[in-house]
Amino acid sequence: MAIPTEASFEQVDKVGLLSNFKEEEVQTVQDFVNIMGKDFELKLMHVHYDHSSENRIEDKLEVWKYKIKNTLV
Repeated sequence: MAIPTEASFEQVDKVGLLSNFKEEEVQTVQDFVNIMGKDFELKLMHVHYDHSSENRIEDKLEVWKYKIKNTLV
């Protein structure tokens, strides 16, 4: 996330995170929470092209949701 220092904004209530299942992404969410608080809806997204791996990708997304939920506690 990049926000200019002079930017002003109102409460953010929805956030999307494009995920490649990297450990740094959990830290990104934690940094966001430290700045913005916990009052927002988080959507995890992953773009892939191999239709045959769809179930495997959904399993990975479930693991990331679990990791990020534990980070926000």
